[in-house]
Amino acid sequence: MIPDQEPPAVDETAATVRGRLAGLALPRDPVETGRWTWRRWGLVLFALTFVGFAGWWHLIRPVQQNLRLRLSLTNFALLYQAYHRDYGRSPKNLGDFEDFVRAQSSGRRARECEMARDAIEMARDGRLTVIWNAWYFWGGNSNEYLACESDIAQKGGLVVWTYSSVEYLSANDFARPNVRPIQAYNK
Repeated sequence: MIPDQEPPAVDETAATVRGRLAGLALPRDPVETGRWTWRRWGLVLFALTFVGFAGWWHLIRPVQQNLRLRLSLTNFALLYQAYHRDYGRSPKNLGDFEDFVRAQSSGRRARECEMARDAIEMARDGRLTVIWNAWYFWGGNSNEYLACESDIAQKGGLVVWTYSSVEYLSANDFARPNVRPIQAYNK
C-alpha cells in the first residue's frame, strides 16, 4: 500500500492497481549497489563448506573403506553359515564356497552375495585366511574365529568370529592363548 493514500476500493480492477504500482519507484538492484545479500552469503558459505569437506576427504576415506570391509566380512560369515545350514557341512575350499555364492546371487541372498564380494576377493588373493571345512555349530564359541586377515599376527587386523561379528585385534591381542581358529574336520 502506498503511504498517504486510502486503501483501494473493493471493486477496483487489477489494471487500475497495476497502474498505480507502475508509478512507484522500486529500490535499486542490490548487485548495482555492491551490498551483500543473503543469497551471496549463502553461496559463499556453500563454497566454503564444499571446500572444507573436500579437504577432509583424505581423512574420511579410510574410515569408509574400513566400514565397507567390515560389512563385506560380516556378509561373508553369514553366507558361510547359510552354506552350513543348507548343506549340513562347511565349504571344503574357496571354489566350493564360490559355487554356492554364484548359485545364491540371483535368489533371496543376492544382497549378501554382492556385499561379500570384497571378502571373497581377499580370500582369493590370499589376504584373508579362512578356516575351510570347519566343525561349525550355531553361535560358535566366543573366542574362535572363522577368518582373519593374513598379516594379523604381524600388524593386527580384522577377525571374523564364528558368531558373524567382525572385530579389530592388535597383534598382541591376536597372540593371546584364548584366541584360536575354529576346529576343522580332518581333510
